[in-house]
Amino acid sequence: MIKKWVLSIPFLSASVCPFMEAAVEKPELAPQADCKLIQNHSSHGVTMQQTSIAKPEIKLVGICVQTSYQQESDKMKGNIFPCVQRYFHQALFEKIPHRTKPGTTFCAYTDYENDYKGAYTYFIGEEVSSFDTSLPEGFEKLIIPEQQYAKFTTNPAPMPDVIVNAWQTILEMPPTKLGGKRRYQTDFEIYDERAADHQNIVLDLYVGIEKMDKMEYVKKQDAIKHENSPNCIVYEYPMANSDMNIAVAEITHRYPDQGYSINHKCTEMAYVLKGSGKLVTETQAINLSVGDAVLIPQDEKYYWEGNLTVVLPCAPAWYPEQHETIVDGTSTVHSNSN
Repeated sequence: MIKKWVLSIPFLSASVCPFMEAAVEKPELAPQADCKLIQNHSSHGVTMQQTSIAKPEIKLVGICVQTSYQQESDKMKGNIFPCVQRYFHQALFEKIPHRTKPGTTFCAYTDYENDYKGAYTYFIGEEVSSFDTSLPEGFEKLIIPEQQYAKFTTNPAPMPDVIVNAWQTILEMPPTKLGGKRRYQTDFEIYDERAADHQNIVLDLYVGIEKMDKMEYVKKQDAIKHENSPNCIVYEYPMANSDMNIAVAEITHRYPDQGYSINHKCTEMAYVLKGSGKLVTETQAINLSVGDAVLIPQDEKYYWEGNLTVVLPCAPAWYPEQHETIVDGTSTVHSNSN
């Protein structure tokens, strides 16, 4: 059932999407990957974690509608409500080919006329692996280009408060708090298994921002500590730049504990700051000591062994979705950091 209160929320009508009583297949719970933490916010009755993250291109298939802030402010003229209603009541998601995560809904805002107060396109659908087949009648494609985002993850809270208050907080943020100037290219919300309990919704909001064009620095005390395993502690230096980033890893014994690590998009450099050990790939083992450096290309399987501290710059900026650990030929986890 669609709640009437959704109609009265200008611009935020997309928040109805996870609450349609449709037979949506629930994906398995996936670990939530850490991003570059900026700060926590508690405003308008909602608490959320803000992070900076670069995401690769996303392909979506779904349906869309043209609308505007002013149009959605009028209950009788809004276009988003009937669009979302048709998508779920007619189970259109079941007709989408090549779905990567069935049941995870993307609600995107794109083709902005100027900013959020003007005209824009509202798109609802799912992520797909490819567009290599013809789409059913009435469906559209949307490619969200690779870009930098201010990502907001809400604490559990009931609808409609969680989505309304989250956007109110975001819309009031100056660029200095957002992490950059808004691009107004494509922004989106993700509704997955965390939206199953309507009284304890957790959702992610991605707001596209322009790449930072000024010098950034991070003090040692501001580095974010990740305990990837008992054998690997990583200190991440969070920056908004998507071209490259850097971390320092303290490795003891073997990491990962089993199998190999692999970066699918990032090229990683490692400089040994302290200690010694070796980097092992499928074809060689390289002994390393203080002052040595090694370049790890994309899609190279590797693991570390020894007792050493390494500096790890990555280009483009390392992000968790492109990294995985492979054990016995099976992808098992996304790591927290480099």
